[in-house]
Amino acid sequence: SEQRRIQRLLGEIDALIDADEGVERRINGAWKTFDEITAAANANAWDAHSIDLSPDAKSYQTLNARERRALLRIFGTIYRAESVVDDWMDRIVAAVPAGSQYDSFRSALRTQEHDEKMHRRSLARIAVEVFGIEPTKVEQVARKYNNFVAETLFARFNREASRVVTADVVPTLERVRDVGAAAVGELL
Repeated sequence: SEQRRIQRLLGEIDALIDADEGVERRINGAWKTFDEITAAANANAWDAHSIDLSPDAKSYQTLNARERRALLRIFGTIYRAESVVDDWMDRIVAAVPAGSQYDSFRSALRTQEHDEKMHRRSLARIAVEVFGIEPTKVEQVARKYNNFVAETLFARFNREASRVVTADVVPTLERVRDVGAAAVGELL
Protein backbone atom coordinates (compact mmCIF):
# COMPACT_ATOMS: atom_id res chain seq x y z
CA SER A 1 0.00 0.00 0.00
CA GLU A 2 2.84 2.39 0.76
CA GLN A 3 4.44 1.51 -2.57
CA ARG A 4 1.12 2.17 -4.35
CA ARG A 5 0.87 5.58 -2.69
CA ILE A 6 4.39 6.44 -3.83
CA GLN A 7 3.59 5.29 -7.37
CA ARG A 8 0.35 7.30 -7.35
CA LEU A 9 2.18 10.39 -6.14
CA LEU A 10 4.88 9.94 -8.77
CA GLY A 11 2.17 9.51 -11.42
CA GLU A 12 0.51 12.75 -10.30
CA ILE A 13 3.85 14.55 -10.40
CA ASP A 14 4.52 13.22 -13.91
CA ALA A 15 1.06 14.37 -15.05
CA LEU A 16 1.69 17.86 -13.65
CA ILE A 17 5.07 18.01 -15.37
CA ASP A 18 3.55 16.85 -18.67
CA ALA A 19 0.81 19.49 -18.43
CA ASP A 20 3.34 22.17 -17.54
CA GLU A 21 5.62 21.16 -20.41
CA GLY A 22 2.67 21.42 -22.82
CA VAL A 23 2.01 24.98 -21.71
CA GLU A 24 5.73 25.76 -21.88
CA ARG A 25 5.91 24.48 -25.47
CA ARG A 26 3.09 26.79 -26.50
CA ILE A 27 4.87 29.72 -24.84
CA ASN A 28 8.47 29.06 -25.77
CA GLY A 29 8.25 27.79 -29.32
CA ALA A 30 8.25 24.06 -28.59
CA TRP A 31 11.83 23.58 -27.47
CA LYS A 32 12.51 19.89 -27.43
CA THR A 33 16.14 19.52 -26.40
CA PHE A 34 18.35 21.02 -23.78
CA ASP A 35 20.49 22.52 -26.54
CA GLU A 36 17.41 24.37 -27.88
CA ILE A 37 16.68 25.72 -24.41
CA THR A 38 20.31 26.79 -23.97
CA ALA A 39 20.35 28.53 -27.36
CA ALA A 40 17.14 30.42 -26.50
CA ALA A 41 18.50 31.38 -23.08
CA ASN A 42 21.71 32.70 -24.65
CA ALA A 43 19.74 34.66 -27.25
CA ASN A 44 17.77 36.37 -24.47
CA ALA A 45 20.56 36.73 -21.92
CA TRP A 46 21.12 39.90 -19.92
CA ASP A 47 24.47 41.25 -18.84
CA ALA A 48 25.84 43.11 -15.87
CA HIS A 49 25.78 46.42 -17.71
CA SER A 50 22.28 46.37 -19.20
CA ILE A 51 20.64 48.39 -16.42
CA ASP A 52 21.07 52.12 -15.85
CA LEU A 53 22.07 52.51 -12.20
CA SER A 54 22.27 56.31 -12.16
CA PRO A 55 18.78 56.72 -10.58
CA ASP A 56 19.82 54.28 -7.85
CA ALA A 57 23.06 56.17 -7.23
CA LYS A 58 21.10 59.43 -6.85
CA SER A 59 18.59 57.79 -4.53
CA TYR A 60 21.37 56.25 -2.41
CA GLN A 61 22.83 59.71 -1.85
CA THR A 62 19.55 60.81 -0.21
CA LEU A 63 19.69 58.07 2.45
CA ASN A 64 20.88 58.74 5.97
CA ALA A 65 23.87 56.88 7.46
CA ARG A 66 21.73 54.21 9.17
CA GLU A 67 19.85 53.45 5.94
CA ARG A 68 23.10 53.25 3.99
CA ARG A 69 24.57 50.79 6.51
CA ALA A 70 21.41 48.69 6.26
CA LEU A 71 21.76 48.51 2.47
CA LEU A 72 25.44 47.65 2.81
CA ARG A 73 24.55 44.78 5.19
CA ILE A 74 22.06 43.42 2.65
CA PHE A 75 24.59 43.91 -0.13
CA GLY A 76 27.34 42.19 1.88
CA THR A 77 25.29 39.08 2.49
CA ILE A 78 24.00 38.78 -1.08
CA TYR A 79 27.40 39.52 -2.63
CA ARG A 80 29.14 36.98 -0.39
CA ALA A 81 26.51 34.32 -1.20
CA GLU A 82 26.96 34.89 -4.93
CA SER A 83 30.76 34.89 -4.52
CA VAL A 84 30.79 31.56 -2.69
CA VAL A 85 28.70 29.89 -5.39
CA ASP A 86 30.67 31.57 -8.19
CA ASP A 87 33.95 30.43 -6.64
CA TRP A 88 32.76 26.81 -6.70
CA MET A 89 31.04 26.58 -10.07
CA ASP A 90 34.19 25.99 -12.15
CA ARG A 91 35.17 23.11 -9.85
CA ILE A 92 31.66 21.68 -9.95
CA VAL A 93 31.63 21.77 -13.75
CA ALA A 94 35.12 20.25 -13.88
CA ALA A 95 33.99 17.39 -11.66
CA VAL A 96 31.39 16.18 -14.17
CA PRO A 97 32.76 13.04 -15.83
CA ALA A 98 33.59 12.99 -19.51
CA GLY A 99 31.11 11.25 -21.75
CA SER A 100 28.19 12.20 -23.91
CA GLN A 101 25.69 10.90 -21.33
CA TYR A 102 26.69 13.88 -19.16
CA ASP A 103 26.62 16.57 -21.87
CA SER A 104 23.25 18.04 -20.85
CA PHE A 105 24.21 17.98 -17.20
CA ARG A 106 27.51 19.71 -18.00
CA SER A 107 25.73 22.29 -20.20
CA ALA A 108 23.22 23.05 -17.44
CA LEU A 109 26.03 23.58 -14.95
CA ARG A 110 27.96 25.77 -17.39
CA THR A 111 24.85 27.90 -17.81
CA GLN A 112 24.61 28.19 -14.03
CA GLU A 113 28.32 29.03 -13.87
CA HIS A 114 27.78 31.84 -16.38
CA ASP A 115 24.79 33.17 -14.42
CA GLU A 116 26.70 33.17 -11.12
CA LYS A 117 29.51 35.20 -12.67
CA MET A 118 26.96 37.68 -14.04
CA HIS A 119 25.27 37.96 -10.64
CA ARG A 120 28.59 38.67 -8.98
CA ARG A 121 29.60 41.23 -11.63
CA SER A 122 26.21 42.95 -11.35
CA LEU A 123 26.55 43.25 -7.60
CA ALA A 124 30.13 44.51 -7.93
CA ARG A 125 28.87 47.12 -10.39
CA ILE A 126 26.21 48.21 -7.89
CA ALA A 127 28.88 48.47 -5.19
CA VAL A 128 31.00 50.73 -7.37
CA GLU A 129 28.38 52.81 -9.17
CA VAL A 130 25.71 53.11 -6.46
CA PHE A 131 27.56 52.77 -3.16
CA GLY A 132 30.79 54.41 -4.33
CA ILE A 133 33.06 51.53 -3.26
CA GLU A 134 36.44 51.28 -4.98
CA PRO A 135 36.48 48.25 -7.34
CA THR A 136 39.45 46.70 -5.52
CA LYS A 137 37.61 46.97 -2.17
CA VAL A 138 34.26 45.36 -3.09
CA GLU A 139 35.10 41.94 -1.59
CA GLN A 140 36.55 43.53 1.57
CA VAL A 141 33.47 45.73 2.08
CA ALA A 142 31.12 42.80 1.43
CA ARG A 143 32.90 40.74 4.09
CA LYS A 144 32.84 43.66 6.53
CA TYR A 145 29.08 44.17 6.20
CA ASN A 146 28.06 40.53 5.85
CA ASN A 147 26.52 39.08 8.97
CA PHE A 148 28.46 36.49 10.97
CA VAL A 149 25.73 33.84 10.67
CA ALA A 150 25.90 33.93 6.88
CA GLU A 151 29.72 33.92 6.96
CA THR A 152 29.59 30.87 9.25
CA LEU A 153 27.23 29.12 6.82
CA PHE A 154 29.47 30.01 3.87
CA ALA A 155 32.47 28.53 5.68
CA ARG A 156 30.47 25.37 6.35
CA PHE A 157 29.41 25.25 2.69
CA ASN A 158 33.06 25.55 1.61
CA ARG A 159 34.06 22.65 3.90
CA GLU A 160 31.21 20.44 2.65
CA ALA A 161 31.78 21.34 -0.99
CA SER A 162 35.47 20.50 -0.60
CA ARG A 163 34.46 17.09 0.68
CA VAL A 164 31.73 16.38 -1.89
CA VAL A 165 32.88 18.01 -5.14
CA THR A 166 35.25 15.41 -6.51
CA ALA A 167 35.73 13.56 -9.75
CA ASP A 168 33.04 11.25 -8.36
CA VAL A 169 30.38 14.01 -8.40
CA VAL A 170 27.79 12.21 -10.56
CA PRO A 171 27.57 9.11 -8.35
CA THR A 172 27.44 11.49 -5.37
CA LEU A 173 24.49 13.33 -6.96
CA GLU A 174 22.84 10.00 -7.69
CA ARG A 175 23.24 9.04 -4.01
CA VAL A 176 21.69 12.39 -3.01
CA ARG A 177 18.77 11.70 -5.37
CA ASP A 178 18.31 8.21 -3.88
CA VAL A 179 18.41 9.59 -0.32
CA GLY A 180 15.85 12.24 -1.35
CA ALA A 181 13.58 9.59 -2.86
CA ALA A 182 13.84 7.49 0.30
CA ALA A 183 12.96 10.55 2.40
CA VAL A 184 9.86 11.19 0.25
CA GLY A 185 8.88 7.58 0.73
CA GLU A 186 9.18 7.96 4.51
CA LEU A 187 6.95 11.04 4.45
CA LEU A 188 4.17 9.12 2.70
